[in-house]
Amino acid sequence: MFNGTKETAVDTADLEIQAQRLFHEKRWFERLYRGTPALLVSLSDAGMIEDGSDYFFAWLGLPRDALVGKSFDAIIAPDARESLNEEIWPRLFSNGSVDNEPCRIKRSDQPEEIDVELSAHLVGAPDNGPYDHELNVSNENDARRVLVFLSDVTERNRALYESRRSERDYRILIDRLPDLISRAHPDTTLFFGNRHYIDFFGPDWDSLAGRRFIDLVPTAYRDPLAGQIAALTRESPVSIVEQINFDRSGTAHNILWISMLIHDLRGLPREILSIGRDVTPLREANNRLRDHATQLEMANDSLKQFAFVASHDLQEPLRKIRLYADLLQSSLGGDVDPEVRTALEVIMRAARNGSRLISDLLIYTQAANRPLDRKLVKMDTIATQVLDELREELAAAGVSVHTDIDPRAVDADAMSLREILYNLVTNAIKYRSMDRRPEVHIRFAPSTGQDGHRLTVEDNGIGFDPEHAGQIFQPFKRLHNRDVADGSGIGLAICDAVANRHGWSMEADGRPTRGARFSVVIPGGVTDYVIVEDERNIC
Repeated sequence: MFNGTKETAVDTADLEIQAQRLFHEKRWFERLYRGTPALLVSLSDAGMIEDGSDYFFAWLGLPRDALVGKSFDAIIAPDARESLNEEIWPRLFSNGSVDNEPCRIKRSDQPEEIDVELSAHLVGAPDNGPYDHELNVSNENDARRVLVFLSDVTERNRALYESRRSERDYRILIDRLPDLISRAHPDTTLFFGNRHYIDFFGPDWDSLAGRRFIDLVPTAYRDPLAGQIAALTRESPVSIVEQINFDRSGTAHNILWISMLIHDLRGLPREILSIGRDVTPLREANNRLRDHATQLEMANDSLKQFAFVASHDLQEPLRKIRLYADLLQSSLGGDVDPEVRTALEVIMRAARNGSRLISDLLIYTQAANRPLDRKLVKMDTIATQVLDELREELAAAGVSVHTDIDPRAVDADAMSLREILYNLVTNAIKYRSMDRRPEVHIRFAPSTGQDGHRLTVEDNGIGFDPEHAGQIFQPFKRLHNRDVADGSGIGLAICDAVANRHGWSMEADGRPTRGARFSVVIPGGVTDYVIVEDERNIC
């Protein structure tokens, strides 16, 4: 009895220790179960909610008491209940588990449905004997529990939808581009082609998928293209080459290909992106332009030769007309009919005008075609040369000249710049007013509010209507008849031609009877004379 009593006492103490340990394990399991940051819920085999994680109830926005004892169907979206009850639960009770089944949860306080994936496991089986009551399962042999795990895939599905929509928009955009676009594996095997690429090489994608794009080019280009593709590296991933490609109808096209080798995050080659632009029309236009340029150059040479020959050949008869008119006037002496004298003066004046016109035409032709010798030119030096050359004409006309020239050097052809200034001063002499002392102002100064300088020649002559400012630089355009001022009407055209060749521009402003102002706008190209290293290069 003693021994039996002692053993019984020991067994009772062990049972108390085990019961206490199981109690703590149960508390620990409940805390773990409820505190897990997962959407976890346990159901009876009848589908009633028995418990769940705190996160599950918080996620639904409902208190625990509001759901425990309710059917799981209460939180299932109506259109998802049929699938759950007729497909998912039968598989669960048949197989013991289901994984990642699509489902939708309906929150009672919110209108939207939540996309989830449902995984469930069947806990306990009738032939396993009584369930452990400490694991919160029934002791009845036919009782089972269902542990349900939910994964909120709303954001994932939204991201997937956006990705698919972006892919669709990308495809629409790529198909609408006029270029031939392809993507290929590093071995040049095609796995993508846009609509234009398929239409060009076609007839359909099935005939292109899996082929090497190198095999689509003419044989003569394959080896050079393969060499260029093989030379692509991470440091030099782009290749640009123009090739002849034949479309599916056999027509040759000039295609400018830009190919890029794309690497993955590990630095390994991932794919080759190629974009081809059909430049056949551009090449044809360039060829036509080249042919036109050649023809224009030949015509220009012929025109220069014609102008040179014509000027010399036409000057000879004009000289003879003037010579014999002088002889005729001398032989008639002073006793000559007034009408005859007038006729002789008209002949001589016409011969002089014709000779001057031919000379000016030759100068204009040379100014528009003569090669430029650009270097640093001092404006005050050019002005001194021009005024010295026109000293007699200025004195004879009584013209007073004033200069205000910035002592800088401009990048220009000295002869062309001299021609501009010469013709502008000559123009001021021709169109001077007889009612006042003629004056000419020559200025070279920085442009107001512009980058560069401006050369201006202003006079107080007879001027012109500003409405005609746009016509005054046209060849042979005269705004006054010869009774007012004598001239060929080509001097200002020479100025405009020379300015255009330099990239400069001419401006004209006039006021009838008040004078005219002509300006040459020279953007940039002006240098302080003092910083020029070699003054021998400055005129």
